[in-house]
This record gives sequence, C-alpha cells and structure tokens, in this order.
Amino acid sequence: SDKMNRQIILLSAPVGSGHLLAARAIRENIAKNYKNIDVVEATAFDFFFFFIGKLFLRVYLAVLRYCPWLYQLIYRWGNKQSGSLVVRDCLNGWLAARAEKWLRRQQPFCIICTHATPAGIVSAWKRKYNKTVPLYGVVTDYVVHSWWLYPEVDAYFVAHECVKAMLAPRLLPHQAVY
Repeated sequence: SDKMNRQIILLSAPVGSGHLLAARAIRENIAKNYKNIDVVEATAFDFFFFFIGKLFLRVYLAVLRYCPWLYQLIYRWGNKQSGSLVVRDCLNGWLAARAEKWLRRQQPFCIICTHATPAGIVSAWKRKYNKTVPLYGVVTDYVVHSWWLYPEVDAYFVAHECVKAMLAPRLLPHQAVY
C-alpha cells in the first residue's frame, strides 16, 4: 500500500539511555514535520529469542555495575580489527535471518539505527535479502567503535565535528557522514 511505502524503521538497543533517547528524538521530529510518514520502532533485542535478550541485558547491566573493567576490556577487544569482527558478523548474520520476515513485512523506504548492533543486523540483512533499502546510522557515542563500520550503511549522522573527523577517514567512497 501507499502507506507502507512511507514507513521508516527506527532501530536501537536498550543498553544505555542515549541510544533510546536519540531514537525517540528522531521519531518525534519525523512525527512533527512529516505527517505522511509512519515510524516503526524496534530494538535489536526484538530479534533475539526473548529469554536470550533478557539474559544478555541482565549480564550487560551487571558487568557495568560490578565489573566495569571487564566491559572496558571487551569494548577494547571489540574495537580491534581482530576475531571480534568474525564474532560480530556471525551474530549479525544469525539475527538478520531472524529479522528477515519482520523487515520484509514492514517494507520500509529507509532504516535508521541509533546503535551499532541493529546497524550490523540490518547490514547483514541488506547483504543477503534486500540491497536497495537505504540504511542510516546515528552514532550516539563520543567515539566510533569498529562495530559501527559496514559497507551497507549509506550515511552516518554524528553530533559533533570531532566524531565526524574520526569517522570520515574510515568510510568507503559511497558513504557520507553528516
């Protein structure tokens, strides 16, 4: 239908309030300025089995609260061009397969992600199922983690020139940063 072609999917992750607040601000801005566009919100956890998503969130919050040094260690490992990218790509491929039916049913004209995990899921989905849907990343952090970097992301939006300067040299020629 015509309405389906005017739909934006807005994906985030329920880990840290900044990602969700950015998604909410984007949704509110679209609703205020574009009456003929529907926004469908979801999180990366919607594509996990329910109990796995709940368990992951509990473990994540416990690590942040009781052993922040472990989070820092995992974050640094994940930011290296190493085996973490293999783990990332396997996880994204599995979650993209779980998300495929839902994404196909939505028929969005674009997808916006405010967290690296859903950006990775949608990147894997685009590679396998639908290369034509534009994908935009809204980087809500002060730095750009390597798990944000995918050839399938058409453009990135950042809040500060410093983040733009960090990201720009890492992009492919068809990608943009604003």
